[in-house]
Amino acid sequence: MIIPRLLLFDNDGYLFTGVLPFLGPAGVVVAAVVVHSTGHFFSYIFSATLRYMAEELIIRTKKEREVLDITQQVQALLVENSFRKGVCHLFLLHTSAAIATADLDEGTDLDMLDAFELVVPALKYRHKHNPEHVKYHILVSLIGPSLTVPVENGELVLGAWQKIVLIEFGGPRERNIVVSFSAVVE
Repeated sequence: MIIPRLLLFDNDGYLFTGVLPFLGPAGVVVAAVVVHSTGHFFSYIFSATLRYMAEELIIRTKKEREVLDITQQVQALLVENSFRKGVCHLFLLHTSAAIATADLDEGTDLDMLDAFELVVPALKYRHKHNPEHVKYHILVSLIGPSLTVPVENGELVLGAWQKIVLIEFGGPRERNIVVSFSAVVE
């Protein structure tokens, strides 16, 4: 079971930390115990319920380095789960691949990979497991393992040229992405 993490703010903009949600029927968050950033504990009962679900998306990459458009696979999960409005969050469970949005006109993927090679210099890295991958671990830390996209009317809300992309730096491999959907149920 995947337990959702909630970000809650009070009226003064202070972040609640240490949120522990309580799930009701069908994975709906109905209450939470929270720690306020001032250190105070208290519970919160939601007046509206949160619909939450998560699925694992498995992508098999074919090259050592590549940029793959995964927009359609994520959109298919929206349709499959009848998710109409809210937020879609993707989290990649790996340290040598990243997730982002990109324009994928012909050749842009190769331009991105060439540019990434110049961002982090080739140094003598001290990582004992596999020093050649340290450069890619650093790039993934800069690009990020996650992405959040709004959902309206059952569609991902992306710009005209935006695609959700998986950026592979250590393939070919099977990549696991947790795709979660959250929405306030009215």
